[in-house]
Amino acid sequence: MRENVIISLTSKEEGAKAETYTYYGYRQYKNGKHFVLYQEPDAEGVLHDTVIRVEEKMAAVLRHEKVGGHMVFDPSHVQRVKYYTQYGDMDLFLTTTMYRKDEEGDDMFLNIDYALQVLMSEDEAPDPEKKDIVRSIQIVIKKDHQ
Repeated sequence: MRENVIISLTSKEEGAKAETYTYYGYRQYKNGKHFVLYQEPDAEGVLHDTVIRVEEKMAAVLRHEKVGGHMVFDPSHVQRVKYYTQYGDMDLFLTTTMYRKDEEGDDMFLNIDYALQVLMSEDEAPDPEKKDIVRSIQIVIKKDHQ
């Protein structure tokens, strides 16, 4: 079943002010997973399709077209990510340090803490001590009653 939702995403990078963004999209529940689909603008305002796949112990964000990439927020493993931007591509290691999913009625709440290590070469190994970017995100998905 497909239902319209409002997605509120708050992102806070270590040492910076939190930023909140609101999007409208829809949610589907299929094979034990929630899929949230919406359009997100890049730095130039061009909209790109984004999918959040929510499971009990992990979430994945997939951005289509020429920005973003496939980021899996799973505390059980470190992920190598190719992240695409309009300014160029980046290779990263993503380490999820905390993932929590709560549901209240039709509403879903995700809290994710993660660190990114920017890779300087193709053969660089993940270094648990190196955290170039540390970020917390809160995603609230509420049924749109309009």
